[in-house]
Amino acid sequence: MKNKSVSKGLMFCVMLTLALVIQVNAGFAQKQSFDFQKSFIQSFNYPDELRSACTPTFTNLLISVSSKGQVEDMLISDSASDSFKNAFNLMKGSLDTSALKSIIAVNKLKSCNIIMPIFYVYASDYCTNTFEPIGYLSENYLLFNGHSMHKLSFNLKPVMISLYKPVH
Repeated sequence: MKNKSVSKGLMFCVMLTLALVIQVNAGFAQKQSFDFQKSFIQSFNYPDELRSACTPTFTNLLISVSSKGQVEDMLISDSASDSFKNAFNLMKGSLDTSALKSIIAVNKLKSCNIIMPIFYVYASDYCTNTFEPIGYLSENYLLFNGHSMHKLSFNLKPVMISLYKPVH
């Protein structure tokens, strides 16, 4: 029982630290990230199976930047469900990456990653079940295809989407 409370306390401290790092780094993210975030929000359709099961998603988008300062690839962290990853893979080609080019150029980013945290949560009137957001952030939050990042990262401001009950 004691290990469980220590584990919860440790997880809380880790998540609080992560939230503070994201908040501080978000303050330094360029305004151009708004255009990329807007493109993501407009292009991505949250999977119906997650929506109907009231399953929130707490994940990261990893954008690999080459040694020439070009976007090489984009991956969703392992904390996301397979259906979320599949939905992302279907739409990632339609994302407007021109805003990323501007961020890369302004910050002279090369051989690094850009991280954009993504949070899909439910409004209080949407679901009857409740959840503790801290429980959804796992050790997989910073893993991508089973691997941790080995490059420096430039953090964008998080995308936070609150899902509301559909109006009938």
